[in-house]
Amino acid sequence: MDARDAVREGGLVILMRHGDYSVTADGRKGLNAAGIAAAERSARFVRDELGITDVAALFSSDAERACETAEIMGRHVKYEERIQDAALRPGGSGIAELVFRDYCRKRVIIVTHIPVIETQYASFLGRNAFFEFRPASLTVLKYIPGKLCYEQIASFPV
Repeated sequence: MDARDAVREGGLVILMRHGDYSVTADGRKGLNAAGIAAAERSARFVRDELGITDVAALFSSDAERACETAEIMGRHVKYEERIQDAALRPGGSGIAELVFRDYCRKRVIIVTHIPVIETQYASFLGRNAFFEFRPASLTVLKYIPGKLCYEQIASFPV
């Protein structure tokens, strides 16, 4: 079974790192041209290669670069809820408990930062992540009913 087949059934979590950004003179950390392009490629991968056209929730950190990346994803994939949460900022607690409780049988996309992706990956899979998270990269996890955990089924480094 390939990733496209696996996403047709059951719960799915897509962990996405925000796109590359630049810091402006006034301290803003917004996406730069490379970050926008990478987020667009990742969003098209989710829609075109995985066949995901809608999700229950599109979560992001409330940091500008994560919000902008999520907005790009939201132009390619419909969502029922758009949720910005400070728990998805670096040093935050993440939202694994919320996802397990309310979304484990649904599809969600979480746009966040490397430290949070690492802790969420560990929570969802019960093991540490040992791979590179390039800007706007994706890790796709599928819920395993009865085991209360996920398995990694795809990734997309841009």
